[in-house]
Amino acid sequence: MSKNKWFFIVIFILTMISYLHPKASLARDLAGVDWKEYKKKSELIFSGRLIKAELDEKSQKISYTYRVSKIFKGNKIKEISFEAHLRENINKRIGGLAIVALKKVGQKWALSIDERSCWTHQNEMKQDFRGFPIYKIPTPYLINKFPKQLGEKVKLKKLYQDGYHLEEVFVYPMHKVEKHLETYLGNEK
Repeated sequence: MSKNKWFFIVIFILTMISYLHPKASLARDLAGVDWKEYKKKSELIFSGRLIKAELDEKSQKISYTYRVSKIFKGNKIKEISFEAHLRENINKRIGGLAIVALKKVGQKWALSIDERSCWTHQNEMKQDFRGFPIYKIPTPYLINKFPKQLGEKVKLKKLYQDGYHLEEVFVYPMHKVEKHLETYLGNEK
């Protein structure tokens, strides 16, 4: 068979898969957004703990409720709820910590951009096996010109098939981000 026939056969099969199984075609292209634009679109930025998450199966949206621990931008609140589509790769772990950026859509709160608006907390492992808390911030490609001063190079143990290996990686330490993020938002409270 010629290359052209194989090409059309593959395209036909992929088209049929996406037609017969619509969830197979939900991939999204998350284009980069500038830090300046990110700050502008975000009316409320806070750190907090997820205390409740409820899925509405019909709309495929999850209603999230956070207990707020610190406000970086916006009015002071103790608790907040917002909705996001199930496909958004954001913190879904009850008790999980995150920094979340929201905007008002009508009377409700929503992610200011998309899944880039939720930076989840994660514990990494230092050389001496102590925990090292970081925020998973989607940089440099998904949030362009994000302040590198909020991050640092650290030697962390990474798990591979043959065990743990020490690697120097660039991360955003929880203590550093929470201490200095407000400064890089321009003190916009």
